[in-house]
Amino acid sequence: ARRQLPAGHPALRELDAAVREIEVMRRNARATEARQRSLLDAVPDAVTVHDADGRILDANAAACAAFGYPLERLRGLNLEDINPSLPPDHMTRVWRELTLGHTDTTITTNRRADGTRFPVEVHSNAYLVDGMHRLVAVARDISARIDSEQALRRSEQHYRSLLEAVDKGIVVQDRHGRVVSANAAAARFLDVSFDELVREGASPGFWQCVDGEGRPIPWQDLPGPTALRSGRVVESTTLGFLNRRSGRFRWVLATSVPQFVDGDPRPHQVISVFGDVTELKRQSELFNQTQQLAGIGGWE
Repeated sequence: ARRQLPAGHPALRELDAAVREIEVMRRNARATEARQRSLLDAVPDAVTVHDADGRILDANAAACAAFGYPLERLRGLNLEDINPSLPPDHMTRVWRELTLGHTDTTITTNRRADGTRFPVEVHSNAYLVDGMHRLVAVARDISARIDSEQALRRSEQHYRSLLEAVDKGIVVQDRHGRVVSANAAAARFLDVSFDELVREGASPGFWQCVDGEGRPIPWQDLPGPTALRSGRVVESTTLGFLNRRSGRFRWVLATSVPQFVDGDPRPHQVISVFGDVTELKRQSELFNQTQQLAGIGGWE
């Protein structure tokens, strides 16, 4: 068309302007695509973009690394290829249940190119492009988190087994003084059930407390509350506990140790360990009475 028009024809100027405008639009489109690609690849989690049927239209570098496919191959796959556990009508359910602009979170299992599977937490968001449905899915590998949770559960089970094996009463109170954990020995020494100890263990009205000399002691001056308040260990304190419900009295020798979280100067909990010394206390009192009656000095 340019060759058919004489030089200086107005149409040539319009054609040149249109060509320049198209080139600018192309450069802008390439720049926009490059920015979009940079943003996608900057996300550390696997990001995939799907059409209404679940076919993968785009993905980021993390997705290619997570699933073990190059980008060109990943773009040819469907949602079921990376998550074969999904039912056949999954995308139909997605478009029926997922609200546009609303993020849905689920935990599922994805499959790599080599067939291995790994747990993921997927955040999905539906949107429209020129009237067509699109779905962006951000999948985070939670293998390490699940391993940590399982290790924590094993550690807690080991810790619980250790607590139950120790013939010492152990009570854990939070920073507000509430009993959050205890072992069977603690309940046995104090003549309460485990549930009662957790429910009533920090209730002053449930107990009558005395010090080693038999003098009433305020609840806030017990080793646990004192350790929480001061942030210091309270060692080897003799106490008497009267269970008001059962009427049973027990002497214990208690030590309370405050526990801290990094960066917090206040204890977040206190662990109190105590042993039943009722029989020793009675023998000691009997021994003192015998000495007084005999009118003699110390003897073994």
